[in-house]
Amino acid sequence: MKIEIHNMYKKYQVDYFRSKQIFSDYSLKLDSEKINFIVGDSGTGKTTLLNIIGLVEKMDRGVYYFDGSPIKYKNKKEILKYRNSRIGYVHQEAMLISKLSVLDNVLLPIYIGGKVNGNAYTKAFGLLERLGIGNLKNVIVEKLSGGEKQRVEMARALINNPDVIIDLVDATNIVRNLYLTTQLIETGVPVVIALNMTDLLEKRGIKIDTKRLSMLLD
Repeated sequence: MKIEIHNMYKKYQVDYFRSKQIFSDYSLKLDSEKINFIVGDSGTGKTTLLNIIGLVEKMDRGVYYFDGSPIKYKNKKEILKYRNSRIGYVHQEAMLISKLSVLDNVLLPIYIGGKVNGNAYTKAFGLLERLGIGNLKNVIVEKLSGGEKQRVEMARALINNPDVIIDLVDATNIVRNLYLTTQLIETGVPVVIALNMTDLLEKRGIKIDTKRLSMLLD
């Protein structure tokens, strides 16, 4: 599986008269066998790039290839299908449905895709067990702590065997929660993470395998 972006242009409208160019003729390739760190100072476009890769935002100009196929932004059904079944998301603040149970939140992508069966429930529970919250499967999400919600969202990100996981958690929280960071990396699914400095991970005990490391925006 490959993700490629060619000749991307992206700008933001600062106000009625001014705009800010974030990317100009920018290209990248993500390695499906690597942990891909987007590295750069504040304002260099790390979050914007994550959102574009995750199909949350679209570029102004350029071509995006997902596993060899060009993304067609006008085909909203195709975009939703990619976002639901082929891309997993872990957010700064877990985006869950507070009135549903932990298990139902994990299974949301399955419900949307219409593929609910016994295997889906078994897999969801297995993911929760792996993340240490199997005992909370029937608990309503609004009763969980922030850390527990983060684990629920991680399980949901993995439920559909995504081609890539977009980690939108900021660097401070990544290094603070070593357990979840390493669990995410150890899944074997390609991960895209934004960081200011990768040495923060190494200082906190996360071993960085340079053979599996891709640096963007450095």
